[in-house]
Amino acid sequence: VHFRVMRSDEAFEQALKEGLKFDFILIDASHKIRYVMNDLRWMRLLNVGGLACFHDYAPMFKGVRWPIDRFLRRNPHFSRHGQAETLLCLRKDRAPARPEVGALDRAWAWLCSPILQWDLSLQKRLRKRGKAAPER
Repeated sequence: VHFRVMRSDEAFEQALKEGLKFDFILIDASHKIRYVMNDLRWMRLLNVGGLACFHDYAPMFKGVRWPIDRFLRRNPHFSRHGQAETLLCLRKDRAPARPEVGALDRAWAWLCSPILQWDLSLQKRLRKRGKAAPER
């Protein structure tokens, strides 16, 4: 077991440079779409037959769900292995023809980021308005 207490970008680059491969990866990090897409780059280092788990995969966490759904559509060599509440488990079934996450995926996440930020802000405002004023 390797715990990497550093930014995901730094840890990924270090692992890539060292030629590391993993049988299991757990990602439980930021809910921001840009960071989740960056974290999905770790799937390049997952061995065939390996499992990857993602926490907070749920409709209410669009910043987690959208990039993972895009990832699965674009990477058919991954399959859903199971889901327990908001923990999604994927399996790498075969080797890919190309790296799973590219510059286009990262640009897509960067462009979607303001949309999700606006949506989150709107939801917060609507919740505040929906609360009844305290009785006097």
